[in-house]
Amino acid sequence: FLFPSSTETYGNVILEAMASGLPTVACKKGGIFENVIDGYNGFLCGEKDTEDFYKAVEKLILNEDLRKAFAKNGLRHAKGKSWDRIFDKLMESYEEVIEECEVRERKIIST
Repeated sequence: FLFPSSTETYGNVILEAMASGLPTVACKKGGIFENVIDGYNGFLCGEKDTEDFYKAVEKLILNEDLRKAFAKNGLRHAKGKSWDRIFDKLMESYEEVIEECEVRERKIIST
């Protein structure tokens, strides 16, 4: 499963692909880090780095054992997720952003 998006907030579509037994190649940006563990259940590639994506896909095409390992590990990872856990992580992310904004606002007001 090739997912080059760099704006994904969490990566539900990646979890769906993993739950379907697909090895994953994704962009090393956004919320993807929650699901793709580079070299374990997929490959993470540089944003807009077509050569990086090409090499990752080529490795998977040429190595059946690697495809199977990523598929197995991805399925295991996806099964360990629940909507409650996903929602909790999303709320944590929102809280971090709110806190960062409040800190910036306090700095601006105090100067």
